[in-house]
Amino acid sequence: MARRIMTPARRKRRAVRAAIALPILLAVLVLALDLPFLTPRGALAATQARYGFGPGEVVTRIKDSRYSIYRYIVRCGDWYASCGVYQRGPLWRSGQLTAVESRPESPLVSLIIQEQVDSGIILVVSNDPEIASVEVQFPVIYESTAGWKLFSARSSQAVENCFLVSYDESGQTAVSGPPFHQMGHHRLRGYDRDGNLIYESPVPKAWSAYDLQMDEAR
Repeated sequence: MARRIMTPARRKRRAVRAAIALPILLAVLVLALDLPFLTPRGALAATQARYGFGPGEVVTRIKDSRYSIYRYIVRCGDWYASCGVYQRGPLWRSGQLTAVESRPESPLVSLIIQEQVDSGIILVVSNDPEIASVEVQFPVIYESTAGWKLFSARSSQAVENCFLVSYDESGQTAVSGPPFHQMGHHRLRGYDRDGNLIYESPVPKAWSAYDLQMDEAR
């Protein structure tokens, strides 16, 4: 078979194809090998690429100095994601991503960002401009008390339309049990600038299985 003559035009097309393919191959290699990055933003981009999200616009960043972890809140259209990246020595590695869709017809939407035995952070996205503060409620039980109690955590500091609600029960010893502050187990409330309740999500069905002392809400 006669060999094709390598003309300048054919050589140019081959060079263009190689120039396009090389960055793609490098990106796939980086994701496959989970290579470290010099900056947390590089690890953030790799995390989004691995999960097929975005790339999204960074809304805010949460720093956990105890574990050298950055958690980014990123937005892509109606979707919001929590992306965690962590540092090992001078380099950064990609982490996990969780996302939630915030439909305009939903006044409040929540996403667990950080969850520990006695503390955590919940992202609440507001689609109602009248909502100036938000509250997250979920049942907890302690060794020092009898029965389930309704615990509340509130935030009035928004970044754009995103509220970060943090809770800390380190002052009391919580009994291990079902993760009531996970999705589907907590209730959201929205208040206007005068403190009036203008939105409340339905009581989760999971609450009906427990003798919750609603009159002792904190």
